Amino acid sequence: MAAPNNHTPIDEGFRYKVVLLFSISLAIWAPIYSLMMYQLASYWPVVLSTMTCMVLVGISPFLLRRGASFFFVGNWLAFNVFWEMLFVGAYAGFGPPPFFWLAVVPMLSLLVAGFRSGLFWLITILVSTTAYYFFLLGPGTDSLRIVDGQLLLFEASVIAGLFFLVFLLSMAYENAKNFAVSALQASEEQTRKIVENAADAILTVSTDGRVETANDAFRRIFDLPNDDRQIHFGPLVPAIYSVPANPASTNQIPHIPPPASHPADDTPVDLSPWAGLSFETTGFDQHHNPVPIEVAVERLDRGQGFFVVVVRDITHRKRLEEQQKARLQQSVESFRALIENLPEGVIAHRDEVVHYANPAALRLLGDPDVHSVVGLPLSPLIPPQEWDRWQAALAANPSSGPITLEEHHLHTFDDRDEIPVESSTFAASFQNEPSLISIFRDLTERKKMRMKMMHMERMSAVGTLAAGVAHEINNPLTFVSGNLELLAEALQNPPHFLRNADDWANAVGDARQGAERIRKIVSDLRTYSAQRHEEIGPVDLQDVIETSINMAQNEIKHRATLKRDFDDVPPVLGEPAGLGQIALNLLINAAHAIPDGSAHDHQIRARLRSDGKEVFFSVSDTGRGIPENLLNRIFDPFFTTKPQDQGTGLGLAICRNIAQRFGGEISVDTEVGKGTTFTVTLPAADPALHNDEHPPQNTTHDLPETRPRVLIIDDEPLVARVLRRSLNPTFEIHEVHRTQHALDLLRNGDSFDAILCDLMMPETNGADFYHLLQQERPELLPQLIFITGGAVTPMAARFIDETDRPVLQKPIRPDVVRRELQDLLHRHDDDDHTPIRNK
Repeated sequence: MAAPNNHTPIDEGFRYKVVLLFSISLAIWAPIYSLMMYQLASYWPVVLSTMTCMVLVGISPFLLRRGASFFFVGNWLAFNVFWEMLFVGAYAGFGPPPFFWLAVVPMLSLLVAGFRSGLFWLITILVSTTAYYFFLLGPGTDSLRIVDGQLLLFEASVIAGLFFLVFLLSMAYENAKNFAVSALQASEEQTRKIVENAADAILTVSTDGRVETANDAFRRIFDLPNDDRQIHFGPLVPAIYSVPANPASTNQIPHIPPPASHPADDTPVDLSPWAGLSFETTGFDQHHNPVPIEVAVERLDRGQGFFVVVVRDITHRKRLEEQQKARLQQSVESFRALIENLPEGVIAHRDEVVHYANPAALRLLGDPDVHSVVGLPLSPLIPPQEWDRWQAALAANPSSGPITLEEHHLHTFDDRDEIPVESSTFAASFQNEPSLISIFRDLTERKKMRMKMMHMERMSAVGTLAAGVAHEINNPLTFVSGNLELLAEALQNPPHFLRNADDWANAVGDARQGAERIRKIVSDLRTYSAQRHEEIGPVDLQDVIETSINMAQNEIKHRATLKRDFDDVPPVLGEPAGLGQIALNLLINAAHAIPDGSAHDHQIRARLRSDGKEVFFSVSDTGRGIPENLLNRIFDPFFTTKPQDQGTGLGLAICRNIAQRFGGEISVDTEVGKGTTFTVTLPAADPALHNDEHPPQNTTHDLPETRPRVLIIDDEPLVARVLRRSLNPTFEIHEVHRTQHALDLLRNGDSFDAILCDLMMPETNGADFYHLLQQERPELLPQLIFITGGAVTPMAARFIDETDRPVLQKPIRPDVVRRELQDLLHRHDDDDHTPIRNK
């Protein structure tokens, strides 16, 4: 299938330019020369021969156009110049012919017809010139104007040198041409080897689809035998029989499917519509087995109607693409499974509309149907009071990186209403459109754990203070019990050293004062050890600090003197237990930073300041200070420099979390060997929220003429007895020590104007009694008052938060109990003037 190689395009172009240039030169010179000959001697034959030569030379380019070879045209030019020069020289009688023009003959023949023609005409000119001179010098020359012999010898020498120069130039040209041809052949050979060894099939195809030349890759791709049989390209690539829909707009490599029916092996095809295009399709080898290929078609610019076609076997690429597609699909499915099984909620939204929610997000929202969430505006999921914060966070351009929004809330579709979450939002493509992906993490369990850790830390601090608290209780307990003993002796053995009413009053007053001090210590402990978060609101920080100082006093007084430096400050936003934990922790840390036994040498200063917008509480000590290498770790959880029995390492970390929860912060300033100052900065509460200016007014109410009936339920007989004594004879008291006995009375139809019920009791506790009463005697619920020494279980604490009934904290003063009962009975009288027992 190989085509012969004649002249190279470079050689042909050069030869054609020589022919054209010489024809134009002669067309310019011939008329001028003819005019000169006519004016000098009126030689019409010379004029006629010159013009004839010009015409014969001038048709040479047209001969090439008509298909004449350069060998013929080169000799044609040489012959016409040769006879014209001989005729002019001989006929005109000028002596020797124009040797310069004769010297052009072999050069012209050499350049156009080749080396052999140039050598032939050089020899011809030498022989003919010799004969010509012999004729001029021989007999019968008297009719001619003959130049002298020396001039002839000089001209002969010039001619010989000129011929020699022409020969050298011809040899140089031939050598250069042979070198160029050799280089071109070497390049062609190299190109041929590249084509033959190319992995892609490279072939030339005629206008009717016949394969003219092809490399070995063509036979390998289509499994063709290595022989010279005629092959048609169309049956191998059936898609070529179709016409591209819009070739000009094909910017990517399209896939062209083969036709449904396979064409015959000799079916012609027109490649013209595919010139300049590339496409993928399915080819078929000689056994009609499919082969995925990529085809590129280009037209040859030689006027011969051939196309160059490059065919690439893309079987391996398609296999890799299928593998990559499978891996991509597997990755997509794995990623989807990952998203579907993430414990965090993932919501994809665009233009504030939900487009996707994973199962965890649906669980966060209360397990709604996914179709009720997709398409829902995002705004109903964010509480109105937090919507502006959400939008402000997203306005910070999530495409530049994830935007984390710390604790906020989500509306749910169930009875939880709102849940605490933290979220991270980033830009991504979802369903091939720019979207925002928000990941929500439920903070409910984390907040519970944080509360437990805070409670553990508080209990750890209480344990640290246990000895001091015991000391603070034992002191007032000593004169409480002592005075009571004296009173008992005075009653049993009169006369006694309690000689008059003043002595009796003083003993009773001292006992009451000691009991009040014990009650205050217990109240402080209860406030500090609260197991739940109270509502954040205005808090008198100075009261909280005083309570913490009272609790930490025993730790402080043996190490340093305590100085108070308090300004009048506005209330802060917070809750007493959390603020108390901060103050107590800082006071204990300050005490532990000072060695025991040198209180007169050291000082702890508690300071309170405000600038109107913020309140600053600081605790300073003159202890050992904090080394610089530890300063950046003191707020890390579980990091401590104290002995194992003095701390968990959670104190400062929890204090900072509490302060941040209230919108504040903790900072530290320290110098080794001189001491440390911790400063807590908290936002001042809005004065409108502070209602201390209008404290509740204590009021007394007249009791009815008949004694109201009161049921006392308490598993501690001594508590029930002191309540009975406090309320007699104003009230008619019925006392039981088990909830079941009270229920039996009520089930038998008995009624009471008020029920005092202890909250924490064995078997059936106060909360259970409330629910049973709600089922069996709901009309008695308004008469119920709870008393408790503390909600020691989370369930009891939650019940206190949720119930609307009054709760009195033990120890209870008799006047407080009487006032609460009077208020209760007065409310009943306002609602209904009929006593309950008469209903």
